[in-house]
Amino acid sequence: PATRIGLWFGGCLFASGVVAAVVSGWLTDRASKKGASEGALRWALLSAGIALVTASYAVAPDPHWLLAILLVQSTASSICSIICVITIQLRLPNELRGVGSAFTSLGNMLFGLGMGPTLVALATDRLYRDHAALDISIITVIAPAFAIATALLFVHLGARDRARQ
Repeated sequence: PATRIGLWFGGCLFASGVVAAVVSGWLTDRASKKGASEGALRWALLSAGIALVTASYAVAPDPHWLLAILLVQSTASSICSIICVITIQLRLPNELRGVGSAFTSLGNMLFGLGMGPTLVALATDRLYRDHAALDISIITVIAPAFAIATALLFVHLGARDRARQ
């Protein structure tokens, strides 16, 4: 029933957030101890790639697969986001950390919480013109978002590598 899937869906999102917070902190600390600040961003890049590949969770063939893929996708997405926030805090000078955090939060709210659901609704209503196309609409919105995030992380890491040479 719908009530069960909703409970499991929420439980997967909650669990993935907790796991991602612990894993992200551990990965970032481990990279910092090795003196490889971009090591954490490489983990973020890997996580963004995993989130991109698993963005198709919405069209999973059955509820069990949907929840399993959602758990992986949400964990990877959260790890990427958390590592990026941690990296901003570590790399910015003290006097800019508040501004950096504020702009990061603004971007998350505007793009993730504001534009995300709006674009899914527009894709469902205007692009596909079918309320049953919600699953495809979700993929239409989140797959390009993860592709852009992955590309930006990849470009950033490449620029850092060239700057070090």
